[in-house]
Amino acid sequence: MVDGVEANNETVFIEKAEQYLSDELRSETMTLAQLFEKKGMEKGLEQGLQEGRQEVALRMLKEGLGMDLITKLTGLSEENIVKLQEHVD
Repeated sequence: MVDGVEANNETVFIEKAEQYLSDELRSETMTLAQLFEKKGMEKGLEQGLQEGRQEVALRMLKEGLGMDLITKLTGLSEENIVKLQEHVD
């Protein structure tokens, strides 16, 4: 927390942090902003991949494929597939 601003609001956090940084360190905040952006993109990509695996698993369930094959091919846990199966039945 910087000046009462939570770290999960990156833009405001960086702006507030810059107020307290020396000129030398100010240039480093761009690197910090880029890091936040990269982390967000990675998280979004992983979420999209997970949703894609779930869609494929759902189709496999609808086709009557077995749990072992679905977990092997999608990488999803049995628990996750059981939850998906509730939408098929």
